[in-house]
Amino acid sequence: MASHHEIGPRIEPFVFYTERRLVVLTGCRARNLSELLDHLRRVSGSSVFYHTHYLYLIHHFEKPRFYNACVTNSCLHFHFFEARLRLGRSTNDFSQWMQAAGETRLAWAIDRLHPYTMTLDELKDKIVRIGRRRLRR
Repeated sequence: MASHHEIGPRIEPFVFYTERRLVVLTGCRARNLSELLDHLRRVSGSSVFYHTHYLYLIHHFEKPRFYNACVTNSCLHFHFFEARLRLGRSTNDFSQWMQAAGETRLAWAIDRLHPYTMTLDELKDKIVRIGRRRLRR
């Protein structure tokens, strides 16, 4: 169904995903700095990501009442933070999709948000405000 707010050329719809955390033990243990550095050279980026973001992740995810809610904080985290690691991109899923839709300025505005200086709820609100400003043009 066409909307009067369509943007850019026809592209695939943006599909919202979320995740449930499954922590997998690597078997790597460091007892000193030398071992830590050796393991850091060998472990995957997702392991480093887990250890550098663990506290952030547990404090910013809410437990949604309805699991079909489109933009939960875990969904936002998946598309904004993990997309870079998961897909080896320098941008997030939202900006990637906007770029494909021909919305270069909108993609750039979302991509330049600094997610580590705000909560996921604040990040979500800023993305929505940026998108609404675009629709009013």
